[in-house]
Amino acid sequence: MSISYKVCRCKYCGKEIRWFKRKSGKPIPCEPWRVCYKIPEDGNGSETIITLNGDIISADKVWSNNAEGVGYITHFAACQRNQAANGEDNGGDTDGSRQHG
Repeated sequence: MSISYKVCRCKYCGKEIRWFKRKSGKPIPCEPWRVCYKIPEDGNGSETIITLNGDIISADKVWSNNAEGVGYITHFAACQRNQAANGEDNGGDTDGSRQHG
């Protein structure tokens, strides 16, 4: 099982994040809540998820009765700094300085 070893705020967007260790031992920032997931047949899910055993997978969020497992979505996709770098709408926050309460 992956161990959450630090809860803090992202220095770029201000959102609460939870750090986990990958199987390799490297840290990865994640959203603070668990999600149920299912890996699509083609292997190309809509989310990048760290499983409870530290694997990084591509899967879709699903309701618990359809789930293959539980994990955490990586913060890289949700961080406003990364969204701005990818040209996605970030509510006018271009430098990641807007803090969330």
